[in-house]
Amino acid sequence: MKIICIALCLHCLCTPLQAQKTLEPVEDTAALITGILGGGKKGVSAVRLISDAEQSVAIEADYKGFEGKYQVKGFILNSMKKPVEEIVCQSQTLSRADGTVELEFLFKDGSGNYTNTTLDTHFLSIVFSKTDGLLSGIDLGDQNVLGETYLYKLNKSWRVGGSESMVITVKLTPFKSAASIQP
Repeated sequence: MKIICIALCLHCLCTPLQAQKTLEPVEDTAALITGILGGGKKGVSAVRLISDAEQSVAIEADYKGFEGKYQVKGFILNSMKKPVEEIVCQSQTLSRADGTVELEFLFKDGSGNYTNTTLDTHFLSIVFSKTDGLLSGIDLGDQNVLGETYLYKLNKSWRVGGSESMVITVKLTPFKSAASIQP
């Protein structure tokens, strides 16, 4: 009986770890260039979805080989692989060359006019930019021009209208008489 209880406890402890969804990388031109320049010594080995709510997403990325001072920024992209401005992510500075970084994406409420109550996005972009390099001070208008970009599939519908506690009035219409309802 004790063995069954121990096995059940171990199963319950391991289940949340298995619930994390690993995101699939997308091979595009930027990924190919990053792979060639990085030489396989540095990069992102895995990206996992930690939490997924109506107006937020948190991911965890395992990285290696980023020696020096690097800053990490995440972007949520639409189907055309363009950043969605309404979804923001705080940039983070890497503390080590190898490790794990957690990024949280939040939808900025009231930043656009939408005809639907949801906004569909399709990709996640993670950009590693060197902050102590010779070219780090140059502003070319886009934050990821000089960084190493990693692209992943992330299909998500973001809630942009209404609220979680929204009250919807529904007009009820009788179907039959109360006497005809069977217990």
